[in-house]
Amino acid sequence: MNKFFTALVITVVCSLCFIAPVSADILPYAGISFLHQHEADCVPIDEFYYANGVKGFVALKDAPDFIGNAHTVENGQSLHIVFTYDDNGVTWGFVNMHMMGGNGPTGWTLMDQLSAADAGLYSAKAPGFFDRLSFLDIVIVLVVIVVAGTMVLIRVTRKPSKRTER
Repeated sequence: MNKFFTALVITVVCSLCFIAPVSADILPYAGISFLHQHEADCVPIDEFYYANGVKGFVALKDAPDFIGNAHTVENGQSLHIVFTYDDNGVTWGFVNMHMMGGNGPTGWTLMDQLSAADAGLYSAKAPGFFDRLSFLDIVIVLVVIVVAGTMVLIRVTRKPSKRTER
Protein backbone atom coordinates (compact mmCIF):
# COMPACT_ATOMS: atom_id res chain seq x y z
CA MET A 1 0.00 0.00 0.00
CA ASN A 2 2.91 2.34 0.75
CA LYS A 3 4.28 1.79 -2.77
CA PHE A 4 0.91 2.72 -4.21
CA PHE A 5 0.74 6.09 -2.44
CA THR A 6 4.35 6.90 -3.30
CA ALA A 7 3.76 6.10 -6.94
CA LEU A 8 0.47 8.07 -6.91
CA VAL A 9 2.24 11.15 -5.53
CA ILE A 10 4.95 10.86 -8.18
CA THR A 11 2.29 10.57 -10.92
CA VAL A 12 0.42 13.63 -9.67
CA VAL A 13 3.61 15.69 -9.38
CA CYS A 14 4.69 14.67 -12.88
CA SER A 15 1.28 15.55 -14.32
CA LEU A 16 1.39 18.97 -12.64
CA CYS A 17 4.61 19.71 -14.51
CA PHE A 18 2.59 19.77 -17.74
CA ILE A 19 0.26 22.56 -16.62
CA ALA A 20 2.89 25.12 -15.61
CA PRO A 21 3.46 27.20 -18.76
CA VAL A 22 6.82 28.86 -19.16
CA SER A 23 7.44 31.72 -21.53
CA ALA A 24 10.16 34.23 -22.20
CA ASP A 25 10.48 37.16 -24.53
CA ILE A 26 13.85 37.75 -26.10
CA LEU A 27 14.06 41.36 -27.17
CA PRO A 28 17.08 42.36 -29.21
CA TYR A 29 17.98 45.94 -28.39
CA ALA A 30 19.90 46.50 -31.64
CA GLY A 31 22.59 48.53 -29.87
CA ILE A 32 20.27 51.40 -28.90
CA SER A 33 21.85 52.75 -25.72
CA PHE A 34 18.84 54.95 -24.86
CA LEU A 35 16.71 51.85 -24.37
CA HIS A 36 19.29 50.37 -21.99
CA GLN A 37 19.52 53.58 -19.99
CA HIS A 38 15.73 54.08 -19.68
CA GLU A 39 14.50 50.49 -19.76
CA ALA A 40 12.78 50.86 -16.36
CA ASP A 41 10.73 53.79 -17.74
CA CYS A 42 9.73 51.96 -20.93
CA VAL A 43 6.40 50.15 -21.21
CA PRO A 44 6.37 46.93 -23.31
CA ILE A 45 3.46 46.88 -25.80
CA ASP A 46 4.56 44.53 -28.61
CA GLU A 47 2.06 45.73 -31.26
CA PHE A 48 1.99 46.76 -34.91
CA TYR A 49 1.22 50.27 -36.16
CA TYR A 50 1.15 51.93 -39.57
CA ALA A 51 3.43 54.85 -40.36
CA ASN A 52 1.21 57.93 -40.79
CA GLY A 53 3.42 61.03 -40.68
CA VAL A 54 2.32 64.53 -41.70
CA LYS A 55 5.14 64.84 -44.27
CA GLY A 56 4.45 61.42 -45.86
CA PHE A 57 6.93 59.58 -43.69
CA VAL A 58 7.89 59.03 -40.04
CA ALA A 59 11.36 59.61 -38.71
CA LEU A 60 13.16 56.98 -36.66
CA LYS A 61 15.81 58.27 -34.27
CA ASP A 62 18.51 56.63 -32.19
CA ALA A 63 16.93 58.25 -29.10
CA PRO A 64 13.96 60.54 -28.46
CA ASP A 65 16.34 63.40 -27.63
CA PHE A 66 18.51 62.72 -30.72
CA ILE A 67 18.77 65.63 -33.17
CA GLY A 68 18.39 64.42 -36.75
CA ASN A 69 16.95 61.24 -38.20
CA ALA A 70 18.55 57.82 -38.26
CA HIS A 71 15.98 56.45 -40.75
CA THR A 72 12.74 57.44 -42.43
CA VAL A 73 9.81 55.14 -43.15
CA GLU A 74 7.15 55.95 -45.75
CA ASN A 75 3.51 56.20 -44.70
CA GLY A 76 1.53 52.98 -44.86
CA GLN A 77 4.37 50.70 -43.85
CA SER A 78 3.78 48.42 -40.88
CA LEU A 79 6.03 49.05 -37.88
CA HIS A 80 6.53 46.73 -34.92
CA ILE A 81 6.45 48.84 -31.73
CA VAL A 82 8.08 46.96 -28.87
CA PHE A 83 8.21 49.65 -26.15
CA THR A 84 6.78 53.09 -25.49
CA TYR A 85 8.50 55.86 -23.54
CA ASP A 86 6.85 58.98 -22.11
CA ASP A 87 9.08 62.05 -22.41
CA ASN A 88 7.27 64.87 -20.54
CA GLY A 89 3.88 64.05 -22.06
CA VAL A 90 5.23 63.11 -25.51
CA THR A 91 5.00 59.37 -26.20
CA TRP A 92 7.71 57.70 -28.24
CA GLY A 93 7.63 54.16 -29.62
CA PHE A 94 10.60 51.87 -30.12
CA VAL A 95 10.45 50.27 -33.56
CA ASN A 96 12.18 46.92 -33.98
CA MET A 97 11.52 45.14 -37.25
CA HIS A 98 14.23 42.55 -36.63
CA MET A 99 12.12 40.60 -34.10
CA MET A 100 9.68 39.29 -36.69
CA GLY A 101 12.44 38.16 -39.04
CA GLY A 102 12.37 41.39 -41.01
CA ASN A 103 15.32 43.50 -41.97
CA GLY A 104 13.63 46.87 -41.53
CA PRO A 105 14.75 49.83 -39.49
CA THR A 106 15.12 50.13 -35.73
CA GLY A 107 14.73 53.29 -33.69
CA TRP A 108 12.40 55.67 -31.82
CA THR A 109 9.44 57.48 -33.39
CA LEU A 110 6.59 59.68 -32.17
CA MET A 111 3.49 57.59 -31.42
CA ASP A 112 1.17 60.38 -32.62
CA GLN A 113 2.57 59.82 -36.13
CA LEU A 114 1.37 56.22 -36.15
CA SER A 115 -2.06 54.66 -36.61
CA ALA A 116 -3.00 51.41 -34.94
CA ALA A 117 -2.99 48.29 -37.10
CA ASP A 118 -5.75 45.70 -36.82
CA ALA A 119 -4.52 43.37 -34.06
CA GLY A 120 -6.32 40.44 -35.70
CA LEU A 121 -4.38 40.80 -38.94
CA TYR A 122 -0.99 41.85 -37.59
CA SER A 123 -0.41 40.01 -34.37
CA ALA A 124 3.11 40.48 -33.07
CA LYS A 125 3.06 37.42 -30.86
CA ALA A 126 3.00 33.91 -32.16
CA PRO A 127 0.53 31.82 -30.18
CA GLY A 128 2.15 29.65 -27.54
CA PHE A 129 1.29 26.02 -26.91
CA PHE A 130 -1.21 26.82 -24.16
CA ASP A 131 -2.76 29.67 -26.17
CA ARG A 132 -3.85 27.19 -28.84
CA LEU A 133 -5.41 24.79 -26.34
CA SER A 134 -8.73 25.40 -24.68
CA PHE A 135 -9.27 24.75 -20.99
CA LEU A 136 -11.19 21.59 -21.85
CA ASP A 137 -8.25 20.29 -23.93
CA ILE A 138 -5.89 20.76 -20.99
CA VAL A 139 -8.30 19.04 -18.59
CA ILE A 140 -8.66 16.08 -20.97
CA VAL A 141 -4.88 15.73 -21.28
CA LEU A 142 -4.48 15.81 -17.49
CA VAL A 143 -7.23 13.21 -17.00
CA VAL A 144 -5.58 10.91 -19.54
CA ILE A 145 -2.22 11.31 -17.78
CA VAL A 146 -3.69 10.57 -14.34
CA VAL A 147 -5.70 7.57 -15.61
CA ALA A 148 -2.68 6.14 -17.43
CA GLY A 149 -0.51 6.69 -14.38
CA THR A 150 -3.07 5.04 -12.13
CA MET A 151 -3.30 2.02 -14.45
CA VAL A 152 0.47 1.67 -14.32
CA LEU A 153 0.41 1.98 -10.54
CA ILE A 154 -2.22 -0.71 -10.21
CA ARG A 155 -0.21 -3.04 -12.41
CA VAL A 156 3.03 -2.31 -10.53
CA THR A 157 1.60 -2.58 -7.04
CA ARG A 158 -0.62 -5.60 -7.66
CA LYS A 159 0.63 -8.61 -5.82
CA PRO A 160 1.38 -11.54 -8.03
CA SER A 161 -1.21 -14.27 -7.82
CA LYS A 162 -0.04 -17.58 -6.48
CA ARG A 163 -0.65 -20.28 -8.96
CA THR A 164 -1.15 -23.70 -7.76
CA GLU A 165 0.18 -26.32 -9.99
CA ARG A 166 -1.61 -29.61 -10.20
